[in-house]
Amino acid sequence: MGLCQAAQVKIGILGGTGPAGSGLAARLCAVGQKVYLGSRDPAKAEATVRELVERWGARMAHIDAAANAEVAELAEIVVLGTTARATVATAAEHAHRLAGKPTVSMANAMRRVGSSFEPVPTEEGSIAQAVQKAAPQALVSA
Repeated sequence: MGLCQAAQVKIGILGGTGPAGSGLAARLCAVGQKVYLGSRDPAKAEATVRELVERWGARMAHIDAAANAEVAELAEIVVLGTTARATVATAAEHAHRLAGKPTVSMANAMRRVGSSFEPVPTEEGSIAQAVQKAAPQALVSA
């Protein structure tokens, strides 16, 4: 049985108001997962959830908006949907809430070179490694 057929999982997306975070939230919710969409500004999270409900209707029956701190607390699995620049700081701010939880980093530090992109190395080697350093008890994946 795959994730889509499994029991409902509480998935939180910190910084979920951008295109990547809200898109992931919509798809997870559409397959029956409980989604908490977070933002530093709860009003922005609420506005994003309203937009998703208006666009997708009943498929968004299991989505709620909240501040990032509340989302990190409620979720069983946490996705860091922030920009690459904000991901490590967000993980550090919520490190105690991420402890022991699967934490997925969506961020890619990339720069445009001509018509393509190349990775921008971090001191730790990658954004995910920097997240692990910032939230050492989180179960980080990228």
